[in-house]
Amino acid sequence: MFRVIYMYVCPICKKRLRKLDNVWHCQNGHSFDIARKGYVNLLTTKGRNPKNAGDNAEMVKARTDFLDRNYYLPLAKKTAEVM
Repeated sequence: MFRVIYMYVCPICKKRLRKLDNVWHCQNGHSFDIARKGYVNLLTTKGRNPKNAGDNAEMVKARTDFLDRNYYLPLAKKTAEVM
């Protein structure tokens, strides 16, 4: 039996991220929410206009449609076998 260890690193300060409830956070106070679908966006708005940051409704729909088609399922199954 293997234990899953997550090694996420804060993209801002490079410190280790730890999960608490539905948020990943580092010791310097940077935090990243876990979306309802289970993914975490570690991209920052550095160098971009924060007003335009994030996905628009069309991008969210496209990603949801893609994920709902289970294109990643073979990869997830193979990863589970290896782990």
